[in-house]
Amino acid sequence: MATLTKRSKRLKGEPVDEALKLRESAQKSGDQPLSPDAEWNQLPYEILLQVFHYLDDNSDKYHAALTCKSWLRPLSAPSIWRTGDFRFTLTSVRKALEFVMNTGKTLRHIRADCPESKDSVLSSSTHELYLFLAHLLNAGNKQLLTLRLTNISRLKASPVHQMSDVVKLLALLLQQQQQLRSLHLSNALLTLAQGQELLSAASQSSCNTLQTLAVDEFVSPSFILNASTYLANSIAILCGFRQLSELEVSYSYLVDDVLLGLAQSANTNLQLMTVCADDDVEQERQTTPEAWQSLGSACPDLKVKVVIQSKMGSYFDRSLLFILTQSMPLYALHWNTGPAIAIANIKLGLNHVATHFQNSLHYLKIESGVRIDDDSTMEMFESLHQCKQLETLTLSLVCNRRTDEEMYKRSIRAALARSPMSCSVQFNGQDI
Repeated sequence: MATLTKRSKRLKGEPVDEALKLRESAQKSGDQPLSPDAEWNQLPYEILLQVFHYLDDNSDKYHAALTCKSWLRPLSAPSIWRTGDFRFTLTSVRKALEFVMNTGKTLRHIRADCPESKDSVLSSSTHELYLFLAHLLNAGNKQLLTLRLTNISRLKASPVHQMSDVVKLLALLLQQQQQLRSLHLSNALLTLAQGQELLSAASQSSCNTLQTLAVDEFVSPSFILNASTYLANSIAILCGFRQLSELEVSYSYLVDDVLLGLAQSANTNLQLMTVCADDDVEQERQTTPEAWQSLGSACPDLKVKVVIQSKMGSYFDRSLLFILTQSMPLYALHWNTGPAIAIANIKLGLNHVATHFQNSLHYLKIESGVRIDDDSTMEMFESLHQCKQLETLTLSLVCNRRTDEEMYKRSIRAALARSPMSCSVQFNGQDI
């Protein structure tokens, strides 16, 4: 038992508990007690395979396979390796390539991210991603359910294989898929032609299966502004996905034609739209209430989540007023205002939300650094009591003094005390 317990320390959670139960059951049914090694050797292959299916983390599976030969055999079964999580950094890309060479055909869920590196020397390049996709294509995998490939714009350009080469391979991979349900291609910043090539490839093979599509920061905004045919082509492609229920897009892509095109499509039944924006927006509305009303009528279950991430950190930022158009079925708002927004502008934004979305908003999250103004701090959250459906309020506010934090809390309590329903509030990580 001591030996078995020692070897089991590399595993964690339910698989180990299940394995120990099986071991004890096997021991009780035998006439003679066996050594730990002999007991594991006698467990049928099918039982070990079932136990190891509980392991979700690939690192756990890898270390468990090194424990003993009895574990190595079931952990070498292709059915064990259904999910691959990859980070394309120079230190991990070799393992990623080796992994897809061995298990590429059995993968069902691929999540790959290209994290930003402060040291460009350590960043991975388009060449490594090209090799990764080439191994997947060679494996002949046609049964991916999830493909999440994010932040490829952060890859270094390679003279061997450029982004155009990567796009061609990715388009071929998408064309092969027969069961794809979720596709995330956020922060690619591709050219107009490259973006439409990938969307067209996905629509050819996955028009009847794709349910979730994330294409925020997919095409560089500079290409969209200079291409009059982009929106028309994109609308036609989006409407071709007959099962699409979740869509994530950039605010810069949204105009009335997109909303009206989705509303007029008989194939689309959107339930969740996530709109990602920053404070570098034109000081005018891109969509009208009438267009949102048309989409809401066509998709009565539609909920909109808006994520605003400040890049400029302007003290006078009022982008919220332009992004949140009346009649938008706003369900959740995550507003990161940056480090130095004026309290008056936060108050103005919250008044806008409370006035126009009081019957739809359920979740509100604000991350902000503000300049304290004793005269207006107590009134900053005053309008929130109008939000009749608000369930969760999460605040992360910079507090330079203890008295600042207390002012915020008093302001929140005073506002929500008048609210018609109970609201869960978390302030800087603590419930209040």
